[in-house]
Amino acid sequence: MTSQSQAGSPQVGGPSLFLGAKAPLELQALRDSLEGVDRDTFRRFLEVIVRGMEDGDCTELLRSLLEGHVTTRECVSWVLSGVYFLVHMALRHPALAPQVLKEELFELSLPEDFIADILTAVFGPRRKAMIAARTRKQQPLPRLAGCCWRVDVAISTSCLARALQPSVMMNMSLSDGTERRFEVSVNKFQELRYNVALLLKQMVDLENKKILKIEN
Repeated sequence: MTSQSQAGSPQVGGPSLFLGAKAPLELQALRDSLEGVDRDTFRRFLEVIVRGMEDGDCTELLRSLLEGHVTTRECVSWVLSGVYFLVHMALRHPALAPQVLKEELFELSLPEDFIADILTAVFGPRRKAMIAARTRKQQPLPRLAGCCWRVDVAISTSCLARALQPSVMMNMSLSDGTERRFEVSVNKFQELRYNVALLLKQMVDLENKKILKIEN
């Protein structure tokens, strides 16, 4: 049996405590795309998202959804996008209470049984696995720990145009212990220096904007 949305529920785009003042496009399309989707099919959508967020293989399950002719490929895309957005946003807020998320989903006019399945996915036994996989994917990129440079002049080279032309040898040390060495022309080095100075100036100008200052 097809699940129906609750009558009299607030329209998407109304006030929201968790998802923001206005529902994103993914959630607006999700509500519209769920028309004609029964609970068993929705659970298969949800299983694709959860298994994918656990770093599991959801290829066969996704293929069965696409080949099942239950709905159009466009509908499959919107439902998966909307459900992923909901689960992803919920996991980003570890202090989020189930009741708060439930009220938010009611505001989106989602079917009540679908809401129950989403709550089970977010707060159920597979929550830890999804959070662990998400944490692994968020490992920070290495930072710049040090940089040194020197000017070098090639006296002899196979390219006559480069003979006796100065170049800058760069050596960058990263926070993960690796080093990167590369060579740039003087013109490119000056361009790099100019762009860094310009970026620092823009950061100072941004910090001085009145809207970003905290006034007592």
